[in-house]
Amino acid sequence: MKKGVLLIAFFLWPAFSWATRATVFEIPTGSSNVSGVISPSARGVWFLETDGQKISHLDPKGGLGRDYEVRPVHYNLSPSPYTITDGVVQEVEPAETPLSPSTVGLTHTSQDGFREFYHGLPWSVDLVFDRDYLWFTERINDLICRFDPQTRELTTWEIPTTDGMPVGIAVGDGEVWVVENDARKLLRLDSESNTATEWEIPAASHPGWPGILLDGRGGSG
Repeated sequence: MKKGVLLIAFFLWPAFSWATRATVFEIPTGSSNVSGVISPSARGVWFLETDGQKISHLDPKGGLGRDYEVRPVHYNLSPSPYTITDGVVQEVEPAETPLSPSTVGLTHTSQDGFREFYHGLPWSVDLVFDRDYLWFTERINDLICRFDPQTRELTTWEIPTTDGMPVGIAVGDGEVWVVENDARKLLRLDSESNTATEWEIPAASHPGWPGILLDGRGGSG
C-alpha cells in the first residue's frame, strides 16, 4: 500500500537567504490523500484524509519524522496590472430553511504521534478552525461538518439544495459560510438556531472552484 506523507516546513532566516527545514511524517493510513492542513496555535497539526475518510491530528513532538534541508529557488516576477470594472449591483432575496443536525461519536486509532478519527464521509475538504471546533465540507452528500476534538463528536448539517456541492468554508462569530458550487448559491449556517440562509449568486453560470473569506465586519467575499 502506498504510504501517505505529511510535510511540515520550518522557515529559518540566515544572514543572506532563506533556508527551509522540512520534516516528513508517514501517515499510518496509506493513499489517504491529505487536504486542508491547519495548525491552530500550539495544538499540533490537524488535517483531512479525503480518501481515507478521516479527520486526523499530528503531534510533531511525538511523531517519527525525517528532517531535510531545502534551499528555495528564487524568481523575479513581473506583475501584470488588471482592472476590475464596476459591476451591476443586484439585490438578492434570501431563503431560510430550518435544518436538523445529526451528531455521532467518532472512534480513533493512535500511532507515532498521529490520531486518526474515522468519519466515513467520501469527499471531505476545506478544513478550518474556529474557537473549539474544526469545520469542513463534504461535497458528495452536501454536508457541513463540525468536529469537537474534546468530545470526539461529529455534527453534520445537510444543506437545503440537493447536489449543491458545498465548498470554500469560512467561519466567524458563530456563523458558517460556504459556496454551493453547483447550485450557484452562497449559504450561511447559524449553528445555534440550526438555520440555513441561501442567496443565489447573480449572473454566474458557474462559480468555478471558489474560496471564501470573511472581512473585518463579518461579511463574506
